[in-house]
Amino acid sequence: MSIRHLPTEIILHICRFLCLHCQLPRVVDAPPCLYDQAASGQKALAHISRSCRRMQDIAQMTLFHWFHSRRCEDGSPDPVQGLESFLQAIIQHPHLARSVEALTFLVPDSYYDYMVFGDLGDIHWDGIYREAVDRVGGGRRRLRSAASEQHESSRPALEDFQDLAIALAPRLSQLCLKRALQYLTDQRQLALTWAGWSHDLANLKYLALPGAEKYALHGTYHMQEVKNLLLHAPNLEVLDAADCACAGDDYYRIVRYRENKPWGVPLARLKKLSLNGINVDEVANMLRECPVVEDLELFNDYENHEVESSVFWRVLRPQTHLRHVRGTLRRLCYSMGTEPIYTRGGDDDDDGDYIGDENIRVILDVADILLEREDDAEGLAGATFASFPVLEVLEIEQIVLYGSIFPIPPSPDEEQDVCLLENTVEDFLGRMPPSIRHLRVGSVVHWPILRRDLAALAQGPSSRSRFPHLEIVTVEVFVAPPRQQWQALADELSTLAIRACLNYAKTGPLSRGLLPSRPAEPEITPKPVLYLDHGSREIDQYT
Repeated sequence: MSIRHLPTEIILHICRFLCLHCQLPRVVDAPPCLYDQAASGQKALAHISRSCRRMQDIAQMTLFHWFHSRRCEDGSPDPVQGLESFLQAIIQHPHLARSVEALTFLVPDSYYDYMVFGDLGDIHWDGIYREAVDRVGGGRRRLRSAASEQHESSRPALEDFQDLAIALAPRLSQLCLKRALQYLTDQRQLALTWAGWSHDLANLKYLALPGAEKYALHGTYHMQEVKNLLLHAPNLEVLDAADCACAGDDYYRIVRYRENKPWGVPLARLKKLSLNGINVDEVANMLRECPVVEDLELFNDYENHEVESSVFWRVLRPQTHLRHVRGTLRRLCYSMGTEPIYTRGGDDDDDGDYIGDENIRVILDVADILLEREDDAEGLAGATFASFPVLEVLEIEQIVLYGSIFPIPPSPDEEQDVCLLENTVEDFLGRMPPSIRHLRVGSVVHWPILRRDLAALAQGPSSRSRFPHLEIVTVEVFVAPPRQQWQALADELSTLAIRACLNYAKTGPLSRGLLPSRPAEPEITPKPVLYLDHGSREIDQYT
């Protein structure tokens, strides 16, 4: 039997099998390893749609579910390839525009390559641009006025075509949009942000704004520049804004946002917020407008704030900064950028051995400086979450959890008389909410005190009744603790049906600490400590 004679339901099922958008709950931030699969499926759908009129009516609708930037031969994104035919199709066939549910617009990690694609103002592209603007109508006045200009600097750029594609898709529910603004002129930057956005995005549920890969520490935009876009997405449920502080060398843009400006954008349905770059006071202002947030990811890299004053930078204080979401927050993942400057690889990496005392000294030194900037006891004493009634997953670095109690290991030529500040087991247990299900302690710089506290957690039925829902304890270290100590602790926890996991902390120049990788980037998972005879190096001074 020919495929053309199959029932419509079966043909639809085949088409959905070929569509990555139909296979994944969220597709716009899919890692590059899936792009070949997506392209192959879309090619097959295109062939099916050209077989006959009936197949075209069925397959084309699925074919246009997701448009994504194609990949060059070297694996980097090609933001131009395919965009022309896609725009022409949704301009000329509005029913195909209504099929678009997901868009992924990326740029190459090399800014020079990106500049090559910056201006697309030749005659052919100008024609597509004007036709698209006419189709959108008054929803993009900025684009219409730009098209009427005759001088070269005002000719439409790649970003303008991307914005038009977004505006032309009335059922768009997922959007991943990467922009690199930091090396453009101030006037050009303003044009390429979303300050002039005026088109409704009523169906948008997921928005990812990843930073530039190789320039992630510089940032690409500021959250204040996204406000107008968010105002037109009232039903947004997930916002993942990576590198949203336009920091680093982009000083003249930073000063615009040095003052803590009001947020004023209601996000009434937002359930997950992932940010890195902006300070926690700005995050607190945003959370005032997010009454139902359940999942919060924050990474504040201290290196990303070198040009800002020390008053501008703070460590997260849960009772202060998270008070507006205390009753709804179910997961918190927070890193304050205590990653060591010099890192090494894992068991089988060729990068070298694990980092040792010198790097832990650097971590503690930087953390001590940051914590000293706090102006009250809450920041110095460490974070406590006992008053968060529904918090189930807590992912946090040891220094943030314990506060400023750790001594900085002396260098070899210094006296070895440093010691911990006074700290008890109850100080640790008292920070945990009764609802905790998964505790993940990252960037461990002092294993003995964490071992003591986790052992107390595992001892006796009283601890189990205190934390009845606890199922997993994950510890992430820079150097492996002694095998016997970890095995004994894991055995004690297992008697209470608590699974213990030991991993090496993620490191690297683009790492966001405990946070996942940026949207549309390969996920880097922590490597487990395997205690291979040829691999791990234990912390001898802790035995």
